[in-house]
Amino acid sequence: MGLDSVELLVAFERFFGLSVPDRVAEGLSQVGKVAAYFTQQLGCNSSPARTNAHSLLLAQVVQCITDENNPVSGASSLQALWPMPNRRAIRQQLQTYTDLEVPDLSEPVATQVKSWWHRVLHSTTVPARPHKHTDYTLDDLVDWLLSENYQQLLSEPTSLYEVQRVVVGITADNCGIGVPKILLTDSFTMDLGIS
Repeated sequence: MGLDSVELLVAFERFFGLSVPDRVAEGLSQVGKVAAYFTQQLGCNSSPARTNAHSLLLAQVVQCITDENNPVSGASSLQALWPMPNRRAIRQQLQTYTDLEVPDLSEPVATQVKSWWHRVLHSTTVPARPHKHTDYTLDDLVDWLLSENYQQLLSEPTSLYEVQRVVVGITADNCGIGVPKILLTDSFTMDLGIS
């Protein structure tokens, strides 16, 4: 483990109030594996289904951005809701309304890199994963909001889903990577460039 990964592990341990044995830490190579480990250690519900925290925040976001001519739901496409010219203004509106940190959606969002060959030819840090938010929904945005604001919204996670959101948030905080760019399947070393 390099210094960056040790610092990240310490941040996880500090937040969850648990220490991770060295032999276990060596196997926690992916974001999702870290979340699963802490979920089990905390005795949380092992369901990855979105929780009440998601539902409450989604209702708040929907109320903020809905108008009578354009009904919005969790399945609404971000591309349709946030066209590029309006993205900054809508982000500011949402940030003001919810009093939460809202991720910058003008940057590419993470998508699964399909082959190892891509990793060999391209950077081993956060790869340029070009994406225009066409496949992402308002539900995904709420996931990112929960991760971005985990200390405020998920101070005591109760399920795998909530632990996943916290792990993504801690990873983003400690590594300088935007929340939307972090996937649960990401390897800390290969995909996120953490040594």
